[in-house]
Amino acid sequence: MSEAVNDEAVALAALHETFGDASFVAPFEELVVASRSTLYRTVLKRGQDQQPVVCKIHREGRDTLEQEAAAMQAVHALGYPAPELILFRKAQAGASPSLIMMSEVKGWPFVRYTPILIVLLLVTGVTVSAVAGIIAALVFNLGLAWMYAGTWRRLHNLPVTAFAATIGAGQVGYGAWFNSLAARAQEADAGLAELFGKLAEMKPASHAEVICHGDFHFWNVLCRPFVRGVIDWEEAVIADREFDLAWFSAVNEWMDLPDANDDRVGSIVARLFYVLFSAQLKLVQRAYGWSRQLDDDLMRYYTAVHLAKGLVVIAEAEASGNAWEMRTMKQRLWARLAEAGFETPSAGA
Repeated sequence: MSEAVNDEAVALAALHETFGDASFVAPFEELVVASRSTLYRTVLKRGQDQQPVVCKIHREGRDTLEQEAAAMQAVHALGYPAPELILFRKAQAGASPSLIMMSEVKGWPFVRYTPILIVLLLVTGVTVSAVAGIIAALVFNLGLAWMYAGTWRRLHNLPVTAFAATIGAGQVGYGAWFNSLAARAQEADAGLAELFGKLAEMKPASHAEVICHGDFHFWNVLCRPFVRGVIDWEEAVIADREFDLAWFSAVNEWMDLPDANDDRVGSIVARLFYVLFSAQLKLVQRAYGWSRQLDDDLMRYYTAVHLAKGLVVIAEAEASGNAWEMRTMKQRLWARLAEAGFETPSAGA
């Protein structure tokens, strides 16, 4: 039995258990195969109603679907553009894996608008003028940044008490999140213990905590052409807004700029993409209002935390990943941490 067929059987069993007479009226279409889960698109029929849905099935590693389902349901209930949770089924020992079934959000990831920006720049530059191309691209990019930042601010303005009451404040507080990450670090690489001990001691005082997505990057915001939904809520946490915004900055540490000496067309396009992507990051920062609202000490602290999280992820993936790429990324992260006074020679070597 193929994996897709088996996953469909798992989802169908969960569906019948929850709704009885519901069924799928379209085959499972594979959307994403990630390291820990697989996503499928299908069509759900309940009574006379048909609805496109996405099924997310846990595959291996950490199972975070329960947290994701709870957070997604909570923010959706508060009117935020997150998918509607249709059902969640927790993994059963020795049997079926965890499963989320949610409404489909039709849209493109925000990051896919960067190629559109490149085309707009080139076409307008060729057909009108280079100046017109630059102006058109700038206006287009400013509009995207304003829309993206507005969706983010809206999340941070949701009522925290209602969110915590739905999920349980103890389960989604920053303290619980950090302790869980520190435990993963200890298991994956004991050499990270000193780093996490220092991070635990140096946290600045919090101000007004908000609902943070935890992974609010360009791939998780779906647009057509306006924002239709925000997905992947497994890292949601109640923390300072700087927790979310520092992660947004740290994303740059996971991007590889092509070698400047490589003159191949693919490399030139990749460099242009990188430059425009970085420009979008800066514009979103300005549109959010970073210079007016953020605490510099908290930003430095949470940036260090997210870089440390990157080291944990790398340590967990080293056994199956490309050794050279892992080592290179690890060195880049340690270099950034060293700038903030976190260098540990034995771990950073």
